[in-house]
Amino acid sequence: MACFAFSNNIHKCSEKESEALLLFKHNLSSIDFTYHECHDWIDSDYHPMMNWNASTDCCNWNGVTCDRFTGDVIGLDLSCGMVSGTIHPNSSLFKLTHLQTLNLAYNFFFPSQIPSEIGRFSNSLTHLNLSACSFSGQVPMDITLLHKLVSLDLSSNGYGLKLGPHVFINMFRNFTNLEELSLEKVDISSGLPTSLNISSLKFLNLADTLQGKLPHYIFNFHSLQTLDLSYNSFTGDISSDISVNLTHLTSLDLSRNILNGTLPSWLFTSPSLEYLSLNDNMFSGNVPFQSFALPSLTSLDLSFNKLNGTLPSWLFTFPSLEYLNLRNNMFSGKVPFVSFALPSLKMLNLGYNQLAGPIDVHTFGQLTNLTDLYLSFNNFSGDWELDTLLSSLTNLEYLDLSYSASRFKQLCSESSVELERGERMLQCEQISDSCKFVASDHPLSYTLDNELKGSKL
Repeated sequence: MACFAFSNNIHKCSEKESEALLLFKHNLSSIDFTYHECHDWIDSDYHPMMNWNASTDCCNWNGVTCDRFTGDVIGLDLSCGMVSGTIHPNSSLFKLTHLQTLNLAYNFFFPSQIPSEIGRFSNSLTHLNLSACSFSGQVPMDITLLHKLVSLDLSSNGYGLKLGPHVFINMFRNFTNLEELSLEKVDISSGLPTSLNISSLKFLNLADTLQGKLPHYIFNFHSLQTLDLSYNSFTGDISSDISVNLTHLTSLDLSRNILNGTLPSWLFTSPSLEYLSLNDNMFSGNVPFQSFALPSLTSLDLSFNKLNGTLPSWLFTFPSLEYLNLRNNMFSGKVPFVSFALPSLKMLNLGYNQLAGPIDVHTFGQLTNLTDLYLSFNNFSGDWELDTLLSSLTNLEYLDLSYSASRFKQLCSESSVELERGERMLQCEQISDSCKFVASDHPLSYTLDNELKGSKL
């Protein structure tokens, strides 16, 4: 995102660099459209380069950062700049020889390739963001000359950007200081090399780029904090025997692949883990036993797999967990209510499983932060004290109990609401006020057994 600089510089911008910036502006066109990612913070009528003119110091221009002692232009941030055009090999941009940070994200440089002249910044550039710029063609080998890079983002260029294997290998060989690498939606269909390592890497996003076997050596990038391998076509299993060194990992996303086999226990052992998404794969078998709860975990998604067996009690003992999605598996048996210790939980989805036994309404009632509860399409038994449940869950916004094979007890108490079942309209007198939730100006929507639907009147 753009970070416009307004600083008091001891030295002014040089005439040479000021002219280079103005010429760069002259060769671009302003447009009135920007990406939706920019809408929240930028006015559609405002163009970052609007105040660029020869009569003022370029160090005071929007998006330009200068070294306060030398006046050299060291940063150019035109992200969400509402500009289009082509960056030619002879672009005046490459005359900014002291540039350390270049951010052109969320603009429209189409149709154009990343010019090989990007390598001219090899002695200075540490941060390069060319994401969502509509670049196409091959990433030039010269980009690997940028040996000082700490952050590189080439993501979301509309699948038109291709990264060849030799360029990729040289990136990992030369970028010894790299901490952040995002290549989401970059075509790396040639696959990953058999081995890679950047010991400094903390953030790696390879979502929607690859296919074939999951490269296990990635799990040995010991400095990694965020790893996103989602939306690929990875096949095969994740062995429990592989060497893993992810003690600093906070976020792991392996969702929407074709991974199978059982879940290895090491997936649940990183003490810093906050986000774990394994949904939309073909994992099967039991969830592995875990002897301790992950203290920092806030989101766990195992939905749309083939996991079976009973729900392990440790799944319900995460003190910081806000989102738990176990939907569309084959879990059976009773829900281990006695183990519930989820004080922060906001969303719980147990729908579309084979869970049975009675529901402990009072245990659910302790989840006072819960906003969404999905229990549909299971085999629960007994009567539910719906009034008791709803009166306790004061933050509830959505409740789905459809086809849960339970009966609802004490449905009516104080007010009234209309319940519709098929073509039959039922008037249920004296429904508790607890049924009349309003969250963010929207009434509570809840679905009852056999398409019985209720809504606030």
